[in-house]
Amino acid sequence: MTLINHCRRLVKPIALTLGAMLCISTLPASAADGGAQLKEIYTKSIEGKTIAFLPMTLGAPLMDTWEYVIRTEAERSNMKYSVKDPAWNSTALAQAFEGAIADKPDVIIVQNPNVQLLVKQIKQAQEAGIYVIQLSMMSNTLSDGYVGGDWTEQAEVTGKDIVKECGTGSGKSGKVVILQGELTSAQNVYMTNALMKEFAKDTAIQVVSSQATNWDATKAYDITTAVLQQHPDVCAIFGPYDIMTIGGAQAVKKAGLTGKVLVYSNGGGYKEGCDAVRAGLIDRYMDWDAWNQGREVMVMAKNLLMAGEKPGSHNVASFSSFFWVTKDNVDQARCTDIPKKS
Repeated sequence: MTLINHCRRLVKPIALTLGAMLCISTLPASAADGGAQLKEIYTKSIEGKTIAFLPMTLGAPLMDTWEYVIRTEAERSNMKYSVKDPAWNSTALAQAFEGAIADKPDVIIVQNPNVQLLVKQIKQAQEAGIYVIQLSMMSNTLSDGYVGGDWTEQAEVTGKDIVKECGTGSGKSGKVVILQGELTSAQNVYMTNALMKEFAKDTAIQVVSSQATNWDATKAYDITTAVLQQHPDVCAIFGPYDIMTIGGAQAVKKAGLTGKVLVYSNGGGYKEGCDAVRAGLIDRYMDWDAWNQGREVMVMAKNLLMAGEKPGSHNVASFSSFFWVTKDNVDQARCTDIPKKS
């Protein structure tokens, strides 16, 4: 008698629940315990594997948030973990990437400072059997995965809001300042291009300055100070990185223009960015949740390892959600702060 026929005979109308329970209990473990099978597959694919993280720098809130989450998740999953700090030096990052290839980790997670820098190294890593996930910054070559913002979409949303606040019918000057990051970084390129397209839709918008700060708050302060001396009627300032933009916001404050010049920026929703909103330094803060990005990049790494397909054979992406944080909702926003190292 087959197991199925046995179950059919056992499950009588007057004892349906009990019979069904007995049938489930008599199923072979391979058929009844999918959870155990999945955990076995997961464990074999993940435990003991090596994650190498290569950010643009450490010691900054954004990168430190990612590093904490990636390291914590790797340790929790019994994975090996390494991180290198290039300290904003592109040459050092390229060298660290080449060193990582030689070390043969299973996955390299990298924050690419510009669209050209690591094209060769990404392909070399994949040829060596290493998965590569780009975090926040894309390059001109596709890697196995990308986790980060859809910079074009975010800039379109920002541009529309600036046009509404400063453009035709607003009664304001229409003058806008763009504090660029590094000119060849993916975030900077995509956001600046998308902003300019939105601004071109309203002839009242005039970009009076668009200069590179190289992500430096002091340089942002100096540029903004000089521009405000020439154009004290500026309506809005945009910077693609909150910590850098705070430098420009400080110049606005020193000029006595807080509340008159709208300051726009975006970032990972960590304490420093939210504190700038509370202090009135940043008026519109687009939060894309760096803490969750750290989780997403580790989920992607694990999925690649579990699938086990050849590096370079597929390209996947997770574009992070985002939302505006202002003084009106900052106390309800989730503004994360990583535990301090002892």
